[in-house]
Amino acid sequence: MKKVMGKTFAIAFADMVSTVLRMNGKTDVFLSPQILIDANCEDLSTAVDFATNEELGFESQFAYPFFGIPRSISRWSEDNYTVSKRERHRIDDVKCFFGHDEIKSAILANFAEGGRKYPLVGILRCNDFVDRQVAAVASMETMPYRFPVNTPPAQGALGSSDRHAVLIVGVDTTFADPEMHFCEVKSSHGKKWGVDGFSKVGFGEFDVVLVPYYG
Repeated sequence: MKKVMGKTFAIAFADMVSTVLRMNGKTDVFLSPQILIDANCEDLSTAVDFATNEELGFESQFAYPFFGIPRSISRWSEDNYTVSKRERHRIDDVKCFFGHDEIKSAILANFAEGGRKYPLVGILRCNDFVDRQVAAVASMETMPYRFPVNTPPAQGALGSSDRHAVLIVGVDTTFADPEMHFCEVKSSHGKKWGVDGFSKVGFGEFDVVLVPYYG
């Protein structure tokens, strides 16, 4: 299976689930990405299990602090939780979309009038977009970020060093030129990245998009 685990993915995924729960009335829910790191999640389905499986679930950052590094837990088990199953947080489902057309349709459906407008996790190649200044320029320019023409395809697994996860928080398709349509994204790098932690990316730059479902 394709590996996805990395700190940016863990942060974006936990942020997505936290926001979905808060949007549905569970105030003050801020979930810890540390569980995904400690459990050595190896693929998308494993991460989805933590968000949806009644035997698993996320804990709050208060109950399960976020250290940002693995804690040498050789095999994750129920004993590694600090709260009961009843006290953990879950959502109903998370679906993964691949292929540019499928990804764009899923994003647009989520943010369309009548859509849930949930934040989505988008996985893309790192390239120079990880640079805070590159992200800042993309945020301020009319044209969203796109990979340079000579950028080679990503060769590694989804969790390798040439991949990065962001949170897709909105879209803009108001321009007549579809090349100027974009997704607004939030990075796990914090407010020093882009403009106050946000930038914008063309729809076609994502390799995978994860869409949450709840309620």
